[in-house]
Amino acid sequence: MTRRKIVLYRIGSLLCLSGAVAVLASTGLGASTPYLRTLGFGYGDAIYNYDFTSQSVSSSGVDWAASLLFYNNAEIDKVKNISSGKYWFYGSKMNGRLNDSGYWQWDQDGGKKTDTPSCLGSTRHYRIYAPPAFDNFYNPNFGYYLFGTTHYDHHELCNSWFDDSEGTEHDLANLFSGKGYYTRYDYAWFYNQQYGNQGDHHWSNDGYATYIRIT
Repeated sequence: MTRRKIVLYRIGSLLCLSGAVAVLASTGLGASTPYLRTLGFGYGDAIYNYDFTSQSVSSSGVDWAASLLFYNNAEIDKVKNISSGKYWFYGSKMNGRLNDSGYWQWDQDGGKKTDTPSCLGSTRHYRIYAPPAFDNFYNPNFGYYLFGTTHYDHHELCNSWFDDSEGTEHDLANLFSGKGYYTRYDYAWFYNQQYGNQGDHHWSNDGYATYIRIT
């Protein structure tokens, strides 16, 4: 490799590294919403209808809207294993705030992605949350269940932006339905309809969550 090529290669590497640092910084700041609220599922169970960039409940520190609920016999690793043929790479962690039978707590999850981060590519990404002691909720209404958020990552290591929560929700609905799991797309209103741009965070969420029955 010539000296000129080595210099250009090092410059490119530094640019990608600085882009990665910018991604981490922007992710830490979070987006904002006027629609933050709790959702009750009976028997003392509840969640916030967004996940958060830190373990602090704040309408100005949300990441993505809750758009998935896996129920009946769901568990964190079980759901991830079902999707692993397409969603195989781990993502950065965010925070779900949840109430299991009257006790509020945090759960962290990095979720699963369809590809590795890069400067030019895009990858669909979901995260799922449940009480960390069991990796699922339980009540007679839903059986063993958990909830999740969705979005689409673009050019994460350089000039990143994030969007299309609806598209990733729909992609997962098709994935689980194709594997034989009963899926009700956009089944329940989660009060988090949101559109518009906030820096690199582009909202497109219709406010309805998809329910997927895990056997």
